[in-house]
Amino acid sequence: LQTKQQEEKAETTADGAKEIAGADKNVTAAYANMQNERATFEADARARLTKAEARANELKNQSAKVPAVKKAKWTAEWNTFTSKKTEVQNRLTSLSKTTNDEWKDAREKLAKSLDDLDAVVGRLEGQM
Repeated sequence: LQTKQQEEKAETTADGAKEIAGADKNVTAAYANMQNERATFEADARARLTKAEARANELKNQSAKVPAVKKAKWTAEWNTFTSKKTEVQNRLTSLSKTTNDEWKDAREKLAKSLDDLDAVVGRLEGQM
């Protein structure tokens, strides 16, 4: 009876170790996927920022053609663009410092800031 109990204990211990190893493997894979998702999102966000900056600078170079009646509105939108650009840059900088628990919220805020930045560029185009 004692030998049977020892065998069962050894088997249970081995099964537990296998389950722990499997769980560790799953956690490692999930962490790797999360890191990949974060890197991809950050790269995409940086690309969106670069594209918005390029388009806005192109519009600024053409701003001399803006009719006088629209110039004040265009200038106000340009000021909005520069503040939104700074907001996006700050969110991008802080994104890499966010914990896994903060990631979802930080991602959503950055995505919204990028959407706002794109909208301002659209309004600048509309003033041309």
